Amino acid sequence: MLQEVLDQPDPDKRVGAMAVDLDGFKALNDRFGHATGDSALAHVAGVLRAATGGHGTVARIGGDEFVIVVQDADCSKTMYSIASAIHDGLKRPMPVKRHQLTLHASIGIALADEETVAGGASTLLSAADAAMYRAKQTGKSRTEVFDSSMHTASDTSTAIMAELADGIERGEPGAPLSADSRASRPGRSWATRPWCGGSTRRAACSCRGRSCRT
Repeated sequence: MLQEVLDQPDPDKRVGAMAVDLDGFKALNDRFGHATGDSALAHVAGVLRAATGGHGTVARIGGDEFVIVVQDADCSKTMYSIASAIHDGLKRPMPVKRHQLTLHASIGIALADEETVAGGASTLLSAADAAMYRAKQTGKSRTEVFDSSMHTASDTSTAIMAELADGIERGEPGAPLSADSRASRPGRSWATRPWCGGSTRRAACSCRGRSCRT
C-alpha cells in the first residue's frame, strides 16, 4: 500500500510513514505471560486506529512493531497530531488482573521526499525505523523525525559487511565490530557477538562456548 501511494503523482510532502515500537514489551511478556502480551498488542492496535482518525492505515509488521501509512495534504502536521494522540491514548492504563498497566511507545516519523520516493517503500520505512530507534536511544516514549544524520538499516548493513570484509582480508575474522557499525536496532545483539568465521572446532572458536555467529 505504501508503494502504491508513493507511485501516485506528487507524493512529496503528501505521504509519510510512522514506525511505532512498544517500550519494555519483552519485560511485560516475561512478567505476565504471552496471553497478556497479546492483549497488550490488541490494546495498542486500538489506540493506533483511534489516533489516526481515518487519516492513516495501521499495520502490525511483527512482534511489537507497527507501521502507519499517512497520505494527507498536510502530511507533516497530520503525523505530528497522530503521534501526539498515540502518546495520549497510551496514558490510559490497561487492566491486567489486579494491575493497571501503562504502556509506552517510541515513534519515528519519515516524510516522503525526492530520495525516499526514488528508493521506494522500503527506503521510507527504513527512514521511519531509524527515527524510531533514535527515539528509543534518547529516552523512549517520545517521537523523533527522520533527518540525514540518522543512519538507516541499509546504511548500517553496508557498514557491517564492509568491516567484516576488511577483517577477513587482514586475517582477523574475529575482530570485534566498532560501535558505529553495529546494527541500528539496539535489541538485536547478533552484531556484537563474536564471529567464528565458520569454524566448526569449538577450541578454535573465539566465543569460547558462548552464543556466536558462524
